[in-house]
Amino acid sequence: MSKANGKAGTAEGTGGRGPTSGGYYWFPRKDAAVVTWEVLTCHDLGFGAEIGHIDLWPAVIDRLADIWRKDRKILARHLRNSYTGLTRGRVVEPGGRFLVCHGHDAPVGNWKTRVRRAFGLEGVPLKAVFDEHETTLDEDRRRVEAILGIAIGRRTNRPDRRDHQSDKTRLFAEDDLS
Repeated sequence: MSKANGKAGTAEGTGGRGPTSGGYYWFPRKDAAVVTWEVLTCHDLGFGAEIGHIDLWPAVIDRLADIWRKDRKILARHLRNSYTGLTRGRVVEPGGRFLVCHGHDAPVGNWKTRVRRAFGLEGVPLKAVFDEHETTLDEDRRRVEAILGIAIGRRTNRPDRRDHQSDKTRLFAEDDLS
């Protein structure tokens, strides 16, 4: 996981540049017999904030192969079209304000703090918003679970249905993280 380097607003994944934006995945690691989760940012993988999850996915597969000691070619063959198999999101900065867009399916309870740290956003106003586009898809999740031999599960911290409008791509305010 990107860890804060001691200065507010800077994180390892940001190269010391301070607050940044971009896509991220929740990346599974196996510590002994337990799966732990870290925020893996586009910056951690050597990409800029503008890269989409589809284009980021091959680097995530490479990282999975390294960490899980799996054959890269086999993982790529089975997972190449499953970019929605791991929980993901995006930090954006429209109009000078940071938002974290997410699918309400993070694998950990303290996800907001961990995303904030990974993007160097400590002490920076940040608002979390639900974006259905960032939701993990069941078929892809099952494919990732099967090849890694883990149970990712699916958190049920979905927004109340009353928060939804007919436009499923619309962003819904969840809470202010400042």
